[in-house]
Amino acid sequence: MIMKIIKWFLFIVFLQIAFSSSAQKIKGMLILGMNMSQVDGDRVFGYHKFGVNAGVGAILPISDAFSIHVETLLNQKGARQGVRYEDSLDGSYKMNLQYAEVPFYLNFFDKKGKMSIGAGFSYGKLVGFTEKQNGYKIEFPHTYITKPKSTDFSGFLNLYVPIKAGLKLNFRYSYSLQSIRKRYFSDGAFREQYNNVLSFRLIYIFNDKVKLKDD
Repeated sequence: MIMKIIKWFLFIVFLQIAFSSSAQKIKGMLILGMNMSQVDGDRVFGYHKFGVNAGVGAILPISDAFSIHVETLLNQKGARQGVRYEDSLDGSYKMNLQYAEVPFYLNFFDKKGKMSIGAGFSYGKLVGFTEKQNGYKIEFPHTYITKPKSTDFSGFLNLYVPIKAGLKLNFRYSYSLQSIRKRYFSDGAFREQYNNVLSFRLIYIFNDKVKLKDD
């Protein structure tokens, strides 16, 4: 079902591009920011895991109000809980997930508010993973825990706030559309786990001499 939705979204977008007269106005962008992440289903609560969200992208205006955005990112996600007890089992937990990620989304420009909002999908390929519990690295194979899936499909909402010509502040909320893994706990509980991420980024648009419609 999820893949069908994504395919229809991409089909509509490419139809718009094919019939657009502005296909030569592509702009490059540089992205640098941070994530605040948690993994739903891990019994650790709060956006306490910080990571990098950085890469490059392109913007293609397709009308006076809409543009297509494509990015290539290093996107660090995961979960973290600090030491809770003065004991060898100190209650700490940390999961590091590193993805090479390609977000693809449609952006709408609000002319009155001079802000733009968007929504889209992201495909992430897992390129790095470590996990620690009670200060000790979890080794695999494990009785209760499996490694995360090699891919993460996410949906997200996007907000751009212009700072000045060519520079924007970007807020993004993303959530996995399918579980990244299943985990069994020692007390017999079972949980599906999902990436849950808040991103705060600065976007610089190259050669922004002619103001884009979404600026």
